Amino acid sequence: MAKPDRRIYEIAAQVAGAAPDRCLFVDDRLEDVQATRSFGMTGVPFFERRWTSPPH
Repeated sequence: MAKPDRRIYEIAAQVAGAAPDRCLFVDDRLEDVQATRSFGMTGVPFFERRWTSPPH
């Protein structure tokens, strides 16, 4: 099994010993973030920002 299969999130929460609403999931794929949200986890999309020059 693999993301976004709901079972993978169930197992992750179980192994962590936490209720889904106490879990945070960060991923760069919106499909996977939405899947965690539908399971009751907090899902946050991550988009890497690449600097072309040093920040000011």
